[in-house]
Amino acid sequence: MSENTERVSTQKIVAERILNRLPTARLLLDETQDKESFEIYEEDMLLLKIDTLGVHFKFPTASSKIMTWSSVLEGGPEQVADFVVRSLARAGFGVSPR
Repeated sequence: MSENTERVSTQKIVAERILNRLPTARLLLDETQDKESFEIYEEDMLLLKIDTLGVHFKFPTASSKIMTWSSVLEGGPEQVADFVVRSLARAGFGVSPR
């Protein structure tokens, strides 16, 4: 018997991990031209867009406005999500503990 397992994208893992730490945020999925992108909103404000290029910061942050996947030298999706959550907390957004 073969098991049908669907590959979960890095973008989805990062988006869901961030969303778990933002209790009032919502996630929108955009699937166009066979590519996924995820947008995370707090109320009506777009905070993040996560796509095949990387994480696009849409809120004021001291770091770069985009963290490309190719710039991640160490760690995986969980560490990327944790970095983004720390950036959100520094910007004053309410994040919940792990």
